[in-house]
Amino acid sequence: MPLTPIRVWKKTCDFPGCGNKHAGRGLCGSHLTQLQRGQPLQPIGAAFRFAWNDRQGYVHVKAPAGHPNARKNGYIFEHVLVMSQVLGRPLLPHEQVHHKNGVKNDNRPENLELWAGHQPKGQRVADLVSWAREILACYGELFPAPDGEATGSVCYPPTAADSRDRRSVLPP
Repeated sequence: MPLTPIRVWKKTCDFPGCGNKHAGRGLCGSHLTQLQRGQPLQPIGAAFRFAWNDRQGYVHVKAPAGHPNARKNGYIFEHVLVMSQVLGRPLLPHEQVHHKNGVKNDNRPENLELWAGHQPKGQRVADLVSWAREILACYGELFPAPDGEATGSVCYPPTAADSRDRRSVLPP
């Protein structure tokens, strides 16, 4: 009667230098996932980038410890992380990051711009500042700044309707 060999299960991953527990096909779970995604097998460790793309095309990365913009699962949108690094501070709740070229996984700093969400959608912070300066130049004399800062006028000459409107917004 022939002897049947006893199957010995692998204990560790076959990838060179990886000592993680075997999951299937001779690889650990991380290397098996790389293989299933059709990616080249890469070492897992300090140089490995823990990132993934969602269905909308945004890249999620592991957030630095204690980052205020991180979600509960410890991940953050890569474009938010890049913009917070450019600004040197976390994003405020009303701030959003916009991709100039519309490619959601192109997170180069030169492709990102900061938008303010308190205003109607689709306004750049630079445009809002420009608009605010224009408003102050037009109506600043009605509501002078506390420090008495002088403002010039870039408005069109006022009409009779404008003067009626201005009287209605004058402080009592």
